[in-house]
Amino acid sequence: MKTLIRIALFIFITSASVQAMDITILLEAVKDQPEIKFEELSVAKSKEAVKKGYSPLFPKIYGVGSYEDYNSPTNFRPMPPTEVNIAAGESIPFSEEIFRYGVKASMPIFVKEIFDTGEQLKTLTQQSEIKQKITLIQNESVVLSLNSSLSYLKQTEHFIKERIASLEETRKILDIGVKNGRVPESEVFKIDKTIKSLHLELSEISSKEIDVTRDIYSVTGIQIDAPVPMDLKEALLTQGDYIALSLAQKDVDAAEIGVKVKKDYLFPKLFLNGFYTKNYGDAYNTGESIDRDYGAVSVNITFPFFDRTPYMDEKIAKIDLKKAKEKYRKTKKDLDAKAKSIDQRKPVIEDAIDRASKNIELSEEILNIAKVSFKDKRMTIEDYLVYEIDLLKAKADLSLWKSKQWNLVAEQAVLYGQNLLGVVQ
Repeated sequence: MKTLIRIALFIFITSASVQAMDITILLEAVKDQPEIKFEELSVAKSKEAVKKGYSPLFPKIYGVGSYEDYNSPTNFRPMPPTEVNIAAGESIPFSEEIFRYGVKASMPIFVKEIFDTGEQLKTLTQQSEIKQKITLIQNESVVLSLNSSLSYLKQTEHFIKERIASLEETRKILDIGVKNGRVPESEVFKIDKTIKSLHLELSEISSKEIDVTRDIYSVTGIQIDAPVPMDLKEALLTQGDYIALSLAQKDVDAAEIGVKVKKDYLFPKLFLNGFYTKNYGDAYNTGESIDRDYGAVSVNITFPFFDRTPYMDEKIAKIDLKKAKEKYRKTKKDLDAKAKSIDQRKPVIEDAIDRASKNIELSEEILNIAKVSFKDKRMTIEDYLVYEIDLLKAKADLSLWKSKQWNLVAEQAVLYGQNLLGVVQ
């Protein structure tokens, strides 16, 4: 009894989990996959790169220390003539061995390229965020397409099994005719051959289903054996900015700032520098241990008087900018063509679905008539089998066109950068 209860509980939990599975769960699962996490880390890295780009604006402070051994007495620091009374035998701050320790610091007052480099890095961060969104929407669209493909395969599998069942019923009738000597055995062979062909199609479909479910697991981390229900709850965007074009625009923006960064090298750079050290050693004239402090603060300005490198760098940056603009133009042209293709295919698919639905009705009526004609010996087995396969093809065609309609939804979502969560339920 306990075993039966456990089995019943397992079946209940399993069936409940299957029923609970829907397209929203699959779409939600996309966000937790390594590919999306990788893009999130890329965004985080870009943000840190922006902070690093502005880091040179902060002071740099270092602790310093040294041991210096000279072949002749050397001063601890510059010494004015009145600092030591040599005649009185005071220790002179000169030594062959000098120990120094202290701090040194520097800070930029004005370095234009730091600010423009920071702006360029901000643009690249925005680009990373767009890439992350594109990857997420692309993977959501992949889930949509794969689920529709699995639905098509499962429906086709069901339709083939229907036809096999229908043919086996006809075979039973033929078997009776063969036993009575009224039907040649070759008629049964023809039925069997068609049934075997359909079983081979089932095997091929099963292989494709394995591939599709594997791909769904790859982008969601969830293993499913059957398609989940889905319905388009909201209208998709049909116009607006292409998300891939926004990405190309960021390339142009970054390249434009890149030209400015190269020009910035020609601007003067103003720095504040300073140091302070304690210097120890044994005075060479008395041998006594002495020390001296030494420090300074300075403002330094530098600018390239002649340096060919920045001019060449600027030329290269301008070429990169031209390339980015051409890439933008090509991307826009390709996306315009894709948008036009979607608009043109949409009514074609809708019309095909309507025609396929009507074709099923006609095929079913014709098959029913064909079955009667075949039983009454007014139709050959070859003609009858054609109508069986026609109905199978008609049903498979409808399922295929519906799958194509979902693929179009996926393409449109990727084109305009529309997140499918909530749109498809």
